[in-house]
Amino acid sequence: MKSKRAFSVFLILALVFLMIFLSPHKWMKGNQDDSAHNHPAASTLPRHPGAAHAADAHAATKRSPEEASDNAAETPQKLTTLPQTSSSRRIIPTAKKPIKDILASWEIQSPWPEGPRLMVDVESSDTRYVNLRPNEQGIMPRLYVKTQETLQVKLSMPDSHPGETIFLELPNGGTFPDQELRGKTLLVSDHKTINFTINASALRGHCTISIRQAGHTRTLPLWVGAPLPPPRDEIADPNRPTS
Repeated sequence: MKSKRAFSVFLILALVFLMIFLSPHKWMKGNQDDSAHNHPAASTLPRHPGAAHAADAHAATKRSPEEASDNAAETPQKLTTLPQTSSSRRIIPTAKKPIKDILASWEIQSPWPEGPRLMVDVESSDTRYVNLRPNEQGIMPRLYVKTQETLQVKLSMPDSHPGETIFLELPNGGTFPDQELRGKTLLVSDHKTINFTINASALRGHCTISIRQAGHTRTLPLWVGAPLPPPRDEIADPNRPTS
């Protein structure tokens, strides 16, 4: 009788000991389940795309500069091209139709001496217009015209004063149709210009217009008549050895 009672007491104590020993593990496991339930991000459920981007951006801020540069180098960048509309198309200007008989050519000429500035505008009898300006070396371009033409010439002299005397001369032929002379004296107008007319019908070959102003003489080269002279690179060099 006493042995049965002792066994019952031992069994009760053993059950109480097991309950006390196992209860902390069950409590900790229950807390872990509760935390997983309260924080869905820590569970295995799929995340919202916005949350995924936010998490990636937050993780990127914690990366080192070296890792960020490596990732940027490995990731191909997508180039976006805008559709080509009528307003965004590049307009390529078309070349002007070359003038057949009147051409400006930078031939070798003697540089103009230093002096008052001079600009030349020439208009032929068939209303074609050529504007001549000295280049950086002070060389005036040679003007090609055809025979039986009348040239209207305007000299612009911004450094001259109105009333200043200018002497014009055609030493290689040609005349001023109003006087049939090769020399002419004109006065600078109030607009600091001089206008005159030349009859090119008498000119042949390489001709010049001489302009004398304040002790400085300038020469405008003209080439009248066909055929036109060949370019410099097409002129045969007599000193070139032949094969």
